[in-house]
Amino acid sequence: MPFETYRRSTLTVLVALSTLAGSCGDDDPQGQRLPWAPEQTTVIQNGGAAETIDALPSDRCISGPDFPPETCLEESVVDRCERGETTTEVVVDAEGQVLDVVCIPPEVEAVEAIDLVDNEIDQTANSTALVFEGEDKNFMGDLTVDGNSVVLYGESPEEATIDGTLTLEGNNSVVRGVTITGDLVIAKNNPIVVYCIVLGDVRLEANNARISGCDIWGDVIVTGNNQQLHGNRIGGRLMLSGQNTECSGNVAFSDSNENGTLEESEVDDALHCDRKPEG
Repeated sequence: MPFETYRRSTLTVLVALSTLAGSCGDDDPQGQRLPWAPEQTTVIQNGGAAETIDALPSDRCISGPDFPPETCLEESVVDRCERGETTTEVVVDAEGQVLDVVCIPPEVEAVEAIDLVDNEIDQTANSTALVFEGEDKNFMGDLTVDGNSVVLYGESPEEATIDGTLTLEGNNSVVRGVTITGDLVIAKNNPIVVYCIVLGDVRLEANNARISGCDIWGDVIVTGNNQQLHGNRIGGRLMLSGQNTECSGNVAFSDSNENGTLEESEVDDALHCDRKPEG
């Protein structure tokens, strides 16, 4: 059962948490199912480590075996997302320096059910959240998101998988915490993709996309304009034909031992928007 599922008659249905711009009261049990919350901060290191903090300590520093001791957040970074209205995703490099900050709206008003037809979403409503939950968090097959302002949310790429190609055909999409075994195709404007693994290619065909904190095993093909690439590890080619691509903290890698696992020793040189390193 992909995502959180319910049974209505004999149909398997996909839960869509809708109307992100609204607010839900304390007595709304559906809104409590959201796996993120206001003022929650997740720090993501390019390389896969992630730490979610409900409330940052007073020094705004996080500690743990996966993060260097100097991983501290400036107050301006923490406040970049409107406190109490969004949850904050902070992407840092191996030294703990901030590369990008992503804000995700956390609240909903209602829960709606969308039927699965042959394991595909027939229509994605605008301003909904699709949340991977339950024991089986895999969506088998290609998935097209055609609604605007849709959030596709998994706890981590290790726990939520789209076993196929994900195509974003709505504006203002947010994709977080998933593995995509096929390609990621961005066909409409203003998407945000953060904390992901893509085993195929990433094709940025529209404008104003933001890809942060992802491991991309294939090529990154940029034909649209005004893209942002921050804190990604890229195994294929970085192919740029669009204008005004902004890059920071991206690195190349090669699976030299061909074991299908990205190891720290396989990380290579920094990638820049104007060139891909040789060798």
